[in-house]
Amino acid sequence: MIETEPEDLFKTPLDKLHRELGARMVPFAGWSMPVQISGGIISEHLHARSAAGLFDVSHVGQVRLSGPAFTCRRWQPTKPEFTRAGLLP
Repeated sequence: MIETEPEDLFKTPLDKLHRELGARMVPFAGWSMPVQISGGIISEHLHARSAAGLFDVSHVGQVRLSGPAFTCRRWQPTKPEFTRAGLLP
């Protein structure tokens, strides 16, 4: 198990929430990703069955912007949807 993560990893908009929930984070394709929330897979399963489950796919989509008005960079999703859902402050 990796004790510390490289500092140059990209973070998803839900990174802070994953960490607050005690997720074990690992490097995956340049991103810091959760592999398990504290409590284990059984508690995750029971929560998803009784309340809701959420899979963070924000690390999947990437868009390159180019032209005089843009500089090329990785796309980061806008936060209004996450804020309305109560997932971000």
